[in-house]
Amino acid sequence: DPYVCSKLGALYVETEKIAEGVDLLAKGVKIAGDNYDILYELYYHLGIACSRLQNFKQAIIYYQAAIKLPIYPMLKLGAYNNLGNLLKATGDFK
Repeated sequence: DPYVCSKLGALYVETEKIAEGVDLLAKGVKIAGDNYDILYELYYHLGIACSRLQNFKQAIIYYQAAIKLPIYPMLKLGAYNNLGNLLKATGDFK
């Protein structure tokens, strides 16, 4: 279930079991289909996981994927905020 992958994967990342979290989140992406709300959460949490692993390039890709999804714009604020912080940290001010 992609919803369970999202929630459990995020919990693993939060508790520093990042590899396990990334595995579940990636599995959720593969099975989510057109469930854009769940896909947003999966990409968002993958961005967080990659940030914690210092893989900022991949984190940016995941946040951008989350932002492109056709969901209610206000729900994207977390991804916009995290993406902006990463771009600032990497010196990309445009």
